[in-house]
Amino acid sequence: MEGSIFPRYAQTLDRFVEIRLHTDLPDAVKAKRFKEYQKGLVKSVGLPIYAVVDPKRPDRPLGVFQGADKAGGRAFGEWLEKQSRTGPS
Repeated sequence: MEGSIFPRYAQTLDRFVEIRLHTDLPDAVKAKRFKEYQKGLVKSVGLPIYAVVDPKRPDRPLGVFQGADKAGGRAFGEWLEKQSRTGPS
């Protein structure tokens, strides 16, 4: 989605600070630790998964979008717009 869908929502994405958590690593120890962190944060180890968090409360996501967007990016775009309107100010 990063290459095909994100560019369509560049203006909305500019309202956020992007942080990536890569869990598909060759280092098994790091991969396990990162997957545990992901599961604790968003209650899933599925990929892809996107979360919006408030930096003042990084342990509780404000919103989660999981899985590939089979609607060609429309569902992700709607979710992202909603997050940009309802997230912390």
